[in-house]
Amino acid sequence: MKPRLTVLGSLNIDVVVKCRKRPRPGETVMGEYHALVPGGKGANQACAGSLLGGEVSIIGCIGEDQLGEMLLESLAKNGIDTSALHVLPRTPTGAAFITIDDRGENSIIVSGGANRKVTPDIVDPDVIKAADIVLVQLETPLESVERAFEIAVSGGRKTVLNPSPVRTIPDSSVLWKSTVFVMNEIEAEYYSGIPVHVPSDALEAGRAVLSRGVEFAVVTLGEQGSVVVSNTLQETVKAFAVDAVDTTAAGDTYIGGFCTEWLRTGDVVSAMRYGSAAAAISVTRFGAQTSIPADIEVRRFLKDSGG
Repeated sequence: MKPRLTVLGSLNIDVVVKCRKRPRPGETVMGEYHALVPGGKGANQACAGSLLGGEVSIIGCIGEDQLGEMLLESLAKNGIDTSALHVLPRTPTGAAFITIDDRGENSIIVSGGANRKVTPDIVDPDVIKAADIVLVQLETPLESVERAFEIAVSGGRKTVLNPSPVRTIPDSSVLWKSTVFVMNEIEAEYYSGIPVHVPSDALEAGRAVLSRGVEFAVVTLGEQGSVVVSNTLQETVKAFAVDAVDTTAAGDTYIGGFCTEWLRTGDVVSAMRYGSAAAAISVTRFGAQTSIPADIEVRRFLKDSGG
């Protein structure tokens, strides 16, 4: 049986512009090309989970517009169950405006649109309880994210929180009961108060977050790999060296891959290595959901890389 994931999260259309360098304040630069690409952290992670071997349902909102139709088409193509997705009239679908430079680094502005309408009452308990893992981010209202976790925790489901973008999480929040708390360097510094530049910093930040009640704290460090800490585990997983062309959705690909492989193997470190391989492949391609590899590609990459 395939690993079952339910993702509550954002769905956007990314307006992507490739340029030699990203503009400074007040500066105009010429773009090389642009495209409309399906994205949003929730949709990206759902597509990654599905393409990498999971059975995935998504909970969220889109507008009744052309951008929403593009997202529905992409989700269907990637095998996502959209029965818990709400299509809202007179509400724009979320959008992200992304500039990508010659190094593959990006800057992103997100306009929430319909994602702001994800209220607790649309969180379907049956869809949450049908999952092995419930995966959320913070691009939708906090009270809805917490509602999904309340249902998951009470039902004994594994929970994964990607606290992005950074937001204040109350001390009493159920989100601190996450099975896995996955952060990048910026998020790790925000939630731990510890500047994160190298793996040893990330381990210290992870231990600080662990003290809040989570079971596993994972910190991703891009080219420096990723680290995990728990009460019984401390491990660093190296990244795979590739030539990046676009880092958009690399973190989402990592998380989707991590969730599916963790359910398959029960091994957090193996899941991190698998997620790293999936993310490495994704950064060699353009776009968000369009860059996510299939499970067979990741297996081949790991074999060829000795991973």
